[in-house]
Amino acid sequence: LDCVSNMVTNLMLDAEPDYDSLSQDRIEEIEREVTAEFDRLMDALRRQGRRAVIVTNEVGLGFAVKKNKEDFVGKSAILAHTPEYCRIGARVKERGIVREHCDIYCGNEIVGVSTSGTHSPTLGCGIAMLRVKRDFADRELEADVRGRRVPLVAVTLPFYTRPDRNR
Repeated sequence: LDCVSNMVTNLMLDAEPDYDSLSQDRIEEIEREVTAEFDRLMDALRRQGRRAVIVTNEVGLGFAVKKNKEDFVGKSAILAHTPEYCRIGARVKERGIVREHCDIYCGNEIVGVSTSGTHSPTLGCGIAMLRVKRDFADRELEADVRGRRVPLVAVTLPFYTRPDRNR
């Protein structure tokens, strides 16, 4: 689901295009409506046996929101928010390819999920993008690949930078 921020903004503007004169009761009513719509979406995904990767500014992908703009709806909440998760790159230590939706573990605790992964012929190993709790980004992690724990090493993104050809 890309991007939750856009979905919520559209739902809010459909409910009430002018937020300047809203009562607190109306704001809470709109919040309940947005929450109910999001719950309906999640219920539909569960009924179909699907999992969703939800993209928000929660993992540092909020660059689309220009925080230095003059006041806008939600600005104070965005500025006050401390993300719980972050996006990191990982290299697979052993044989194995981490694909999307693999649970990421630190010890016995699930601390995130893989959002994509493949084998990199250039690097000669498996690589993956992970969404993990910030407190675990620099810890030893493992991915559950079809019931087998595969050790990972966090790496700086991008995975590969082409050497300067002009040297």
